[in-house]
Amino acid sequence: MKCTNCGTEIPEASRFCLSCGEEMPGAVRPRKESESEFNLPSMMLFALAFMMFFFSLIPMFLEYFDGMLFMDAVGVGIVVVAIVNLVLHRRHEEREAERMERAAERMERARAEAMAKLKCRYCGALNERTAMKCESCGATL
Repeated sequence: MKCTNCGTEIPEASRFCLSCGEEMPGAVRPRKESESEFNLPSMMLFALAFMMFFFSLIPMFLEYFDGMLFMDAVGVGIVVVAIVNLVLHRRHEEREAERMERAAERMERARAEAMAKLKCRYCGALNERTAMKCESCGATL
């Protein structure tokens, strides 16, 4: 694949040009595991709570209601922990996405500043940021 900005050959999986840093419009960003909707620890806790509720039927049939109530209370506690874990995980993902967005904005600003040109105070010509003298009139910048 070729960069639309500078024409440099870049790998197909690249999101940005390796030469000029331009973002490639057709590049698909791979989805990371942390971006999925599936939260393994919370799902395991929900499964454990379900098992506690299911097995609490045994003491109920044996008319041992204290054991049943204890197992149900433990199951409710596990559900609460799973919900808290799920909420905290989603908040973490949102904060991480915001952090990545801010980093991308900073990179774009730095790129724009690096590509900015200096205007000569004498002739008004635009020069490269690293130039010491004006390319048009030769004045010191």
